[in-house]
Amino acid sequence: MKPDICNAQRLREASKTLSKATIRVGDFDKVVKPFLQDVIYCGPPTTAVSRVTWRGGFTEMDQGRLRDAMERWTDAGVKVIASNADTMLIRELYRGRGKKVCLCPA
Repeated sequence: MKPDICNAQRLREASKTLSKATIRVGDFDKVVKPFLQDVIYCGPPTTAVSRVTWRGGFTEMDQGRLRDAMERWTDAGVKVIASNADTMLIRELYRGRGKKVCLCPA
C-alpha cells in the first residue's frame, strides 16, 4: 500500500495548522527555548547504516546532546517527538533512560 502523501484535503489541513506554528532550523541548544504548551519535533540528520558523522556536522556527541536536551524538555513537561535511524548507536543512547521510546517502522 502506497502512502497517500498528496491528499489535497490533508495538505490543506496541515497547511492551516502549520500556519500558526513557529518552525526553526538550527542547533537545538540555540533555537529551542520551549514553553509548557509546546510540542517539539526533532528530526536530526541520521545515517541508517553506520556511525559515520553526517556531512553537516551532526556527530555521535551531538546525538547524545540531543538526547539530553529532549530529557530536559520532557522533564519540564514539554511534549517531544523525535525521529531517528534505527541503529545500535541510537538504541544504546536511549536504552534504560526511563522515557517512552516507540519503534515505528517507516
